[in-house]
Amino acid sequence: MASDNATFEDKLALGLGWFSIGLGLAQILAPRKVCKSIGVQKNTGLMRTFGAREISTGFGILTRKKTGAWLWGRVAGDALDLACLGVALTSRKTR
Repeated sequence: MASDNATFEDKLALGLGWFSIGLGLAQILAPRKVCKSIGVQKNTGLMRTFGAREISTGFGILTRKKTGAWLWGRVAGDALDLACLGVALTSRKTR
């Protein structure tokens, strides 16, 4: 997917794959810092679970020729993240 004649969509998928892996690693290796940076309660178990999901979708995007299903999985994961952030907004412990 990283050839010189890759389409814009291929390059975008490649970037999203690497971003997913990077974000997932941060969520797994430094969950407290990620929680603090986004202003939510320190729930390291949940953050690490989200990180594992990010890494798995990132690898799926990077290793498959047909990335459509993996990209939709990433979209679904982002929707879950946004839903959790929405719930966090209602908490008095959220900054």
